Amino acid sequence: IDKQLSMGVRFFDMRLQDVNGSFIIVHDFVDQNLTFASVLDSFVSFLEKNPSEFLLVSIKEEKSSVNSSWDFESLLLDYFDDYSSDVIDTSTSLPKTLKEARGNMYVLSRYYGSTIGVPCGSGWYDNDSFEMNNMYVQDHYCIDNVEEKIDDIKSTLEKTNQSNYDLVLNFTSCYLDNAFPPSYAVTPAKTINPFLADYLSSFVG
Repeated sequence: IDKQLSMGVRFFDMRLQDVNGSFIIVHDFVDQNLTFASVLDSFVSFLEKNPSEFLLVSIKEEKSSVNSSWDFESLLLDYFDDYSSDVIDTSTSLPKTLKEARGNMYVLSRYYGSTIGVPCGSGWYDNDSFEMNNMYVQDHYCIDNVEEKIDDIKSTLEKTNQSNYDLVLNFTSCYLDNAFPPSYAVTPAKTINPFLADYLSSFVG
């Protein structure tokens, strides 16, 4: 996490699994070998040292332990309450400007019944592009070919010039559903990442 922060990553897609009252980071059945506590330590430390930056953190509940009796949001609030730092902002809406956002971590709550953070538990369509809560999200991850995904990325980048959205989220990772053996994120990334580097460089000269 610290390395990603130092490289410029400012959006994190966190999938939390409750194992007997503690959150670990997973993606479906794959353990990422990280605890949520260690991730929050990195986030808070980074923002306190770099108050001109801000973070967006999407939080989604993955399947929790059958032995767990904890309510997901109650446990999440316990984690946030452990920090005396005021950098974790659980407002239900995003700031309108970058100046307002600086120095804080904002939460996109991708679990049902959320009362903290921007509510994204309903209306976040799987493998699709959509509008919700004054945001535009492109999260098309199961594709037939890489060109299809590149078109999605380009059309979503064009939406960033539209003032009617508070936030545009443009997921660039994907996998090919017609490849055998299955081709996961690393294979299309070999084409998508160089495209992004060239395409974005044209905007900054």
